Amino acid sequence: METEEEIERRLRAITHGQSEIPGYEKWIQARLHHEEASRFAVENLDRRLGDGPNLKLLDLGCGVGGLVAVRASRGWFSVGLDPFYAYLEIVALRLTRKGGSGHFVRGLGETLPFRNHSFDIVTALDVLEHAENPARILEEIRRILKPGGRAYLIVVARYGWWDEHYRLPFINWLPRFLGAPLARVLRPSKPSVFAGRQNLAEMNYLTFRDFRNKALAAGFSGIRDLRE
Repeated sequence: METEEEIERRLRAITHGQSEIPGYEKWIQARLHHEEASRFAVENLDRRLGDGPNLKLLDLGCGVGGLVAVRASRGWFSVGLDPFYAYLEIVALRLTRKGGSGHFVRGLGETLPFRNHSFDIVTALDVLEHAENPARILEEIRRILKPGGRAYLIVVARYGWWDEHYRLPFINWLPRFLGAPLARVLRPSKPSVFAGRQNLAEMNYLTFRDFRNKALAAGFSGIRDLRE
């Protein structure tokens, strides 16, 4: 219980000044119990990519570490990478609460601090839209994957009807020079220093064609859209 209280205290501390944003308490609760919020990704990993105690996983942009904690508790060699130290402190607390041998590293997706062919699976869930250079991140993921390794990414659709970051419908259908200032007025966002690029004008939302072309250029094959 003390660990859970400390995680919540840290979450509220790093989001100081954001409590008036719609959905703030829901955001806090989802990250406080991030293991539960990560189960959808875990189940998809099991179904799509297989399971096994000897697999090595990197969760790129791990945030507060729910996926890393769940996988570590199941015997995987699990590493979480994030550029934000405040998040990694929460990952450490979460691993203490959950148990298992998880690891966490501070770093950027564009320059991953790992040797070639280090991991069986790399995940990047809702990460590319916040990155400075999505194409470079895909190249780095390809580099560190073992031969036959797989990547599982969740990428925000450029023309999705609902924007989960701003919680507005159809904002992504507008040209950025119209959509960005409108989103800023209707739904104040977290500052970009908090967790990567957060302003709509800066974020990298991709069509599947755009993503596929970048992935092919990075050396991937067998690229599939797994939406159900």
